[in-house]
Amino acid sequence: MLLCGEPKTITMKKIYSILLASALTLSSCADFLDVDSQGKLTEDVFFGEEEGALMSINAIYTQLRAWDIIGFSWFAITELPGDNSDTGSELADGSVARLNQFNDFTYDASTSEINGWWEGNYKAIASCNVALDNLGAVKNEELRVKCVAQARFFRGFFYFNLVRAFGGVPLVTKVLQPGEYNQPRATEEAVYQQIIEDLTYAAEHLPTRQEWGAKESGRATKGTAEGLLAKVYLFRQDYANVKKYTGQVIARGSIACTGIIATCSIRTLTIRTK
Repeated sequence: MLLCGEPKTITMKKIYSILLASALTLSSCADFLDVDSQGKLTEDVFFGEEEGALMSINAIYTQLRAWDIIGFSWFAITELPGDNSDTGSELADGSVARLNQFNDFTYDASTSEINGWWEGNYKAIASCNVALDNLGAVKNEELRVKCVAQARFFRGFFYFNLVRAFGGVPLVTKVLQPGEYNQPRATEEAVYQQIIEDLTYAAEHLPTRQEWGAKESGRATKGTAEGLLAKVYLFRQDYANVKKYTGQVIARGSIACTGIIATCSIRTLTIRTK
């Protein structure tokens, strides 16, 4: 009986030995196998390179060509409610009848251009926040400051679009994590304060058009930020700061659309103060 059972005992011992050896081997290799994926591009790696930082800023500029920013939403909200624009020709898709709601002030929350303006500007703000949350990894300080200044300029610009259309809106200044998406509505005053903070930083740190040079023509400049900041103060009826920033634009000889707006603003101010 013992002889018959002996092979089974030896076999079971071998199995236990193999399992024990495997467990010890896997345990000792755990640290060796626990390594970061070499094929994964992390935020630190991407933004740590100058090319990655520039790509994040250029991604913000591309938002200026988004349909919800420059298409019917822009036209409907910024032009049609006034007396200086009309819908014009009849389009086959029936959009003119919908756009005429802005002429007649009969639009509501379901009107697509309202939603488009909201979504388009918040998508652009999200691009700004992604850059701003990660630009600290940029080692080149000069480049980092330029990138931060551009991102903050555009965040101020997009929030200025929103606050003029909706008043107080959710104020998002970072990349939101799951569970944080339901943001409360901020006051109009708080939104304007954030706009002014962003644009003031941009005006202080952005290069002038000459400093950018011809190769970087088209980027936001110090004069651009000052001109838009003057327009923001005009909406706030803070005429002292309107005069300050339009004066700086004019004195520097900056040439930009916002510079032209700023020039008109200071002339308006002159008429009002006479």
